[in-house]
Amino acid sequence: MNRLSVVIADDDARMREAISRISGPVYEVVAAVGDGVALVAAEAEYSPDICIVDISMPEKSGLDAVVDIRRRGSTTKIIFLTNHEDSDYLNAALEAGADAYCVKRNLLIEIPAALECVVRGERFLSPACRHELEKGFPS
Repeated sequence: MNRLSVVIADDDARMREAISRISGPVYEVVAAVGDGVALVAAEAEYSPDICIVDISMPEKSGLDAVVDIRRRGSTTKIIFLTNHEDSDYLNAALEAGADAYCVKRNLLIEIPAALECVVRGERFLSPACRHELEKGFPS
């Protein structure tokens, strides 16, 4: 059985490594990059099933990178992983094309749950952001 492919984008190398360890046993991490420009390039090169994306990155934010990826018509599932729990970032992520929104402080629990949800075609919203619940995200 082929594992689903994942690209990880976060400006913190330790965070990229942690995400790789969490997702690696089930998913194939094909690239781990440190900025939004590299994310756009990696997504185009590898056509991954899933991208796990930090919102705040240098060169190009994760939000802007995902907008570029969506403009190309990509159907890659997008999981945002961020420190931001407020509605402005959540709404921006939804507008950019998020399939899931996770917070870093709950990384070990939320990344596996988000991966499972997006693979099933469902959306995932961090319980830390339930107060920001938007249309289209299940309770």
